[in-house]
Amino acid sequence: MSVTNHQEKNARLINSTSCQPQNLPGINMDDALNRLKISRENFSQCLSIFFESNATIVADICNALKRGDELEARKLLHRLRGSSANISADDVVQKATELSDAVKSKEKCLEPLVDSLDNSLNIVMKSITTYTQSKKVDSNNAKHVDRTISGSK
Repeated sequence: MSVTNHQEKNARLINSTSCQPQNLPGINMDDALNRLKISRENFSQCLSIFFESNATIVADICNALKRGDELEARKLLHRLRGSSANISADDVVQKATELSDAVKSKEKCLEPLVDSLDNSLNIVMKSITTYTQSKKVDSNNAKHVDRTISGSK
């Protein structure tokens, strides 16, 4: 078997055993990929950006609510809804909408809605962490296979 054929065989093996789920908990990958018309690699970058952009958003929303800044809370919720819709994190979109509606209607007891949003977002964040870490492992495995085949270390 030629080196090129061996590399192709190992690359197929890595790709077939890698973590490439159709859906991640909290994220409908198929829907997002079809709607955005992007590759899994580009989607992985979108997920990383989502993670970085929303790492503290629930705390930021809570702080705005504690200050009585309902407009800021609704802006943050709007941003979260939009970015969640982009990656097809449908439950987060729903929970953010429910909380935004409650803030707008000046409901008094928001804590259960905040907790529900936080739980949904945590599921998405954990999925992103798991997925992006698995992509790094896949990339490292591919580099290792390539170095092994080429004889370099």
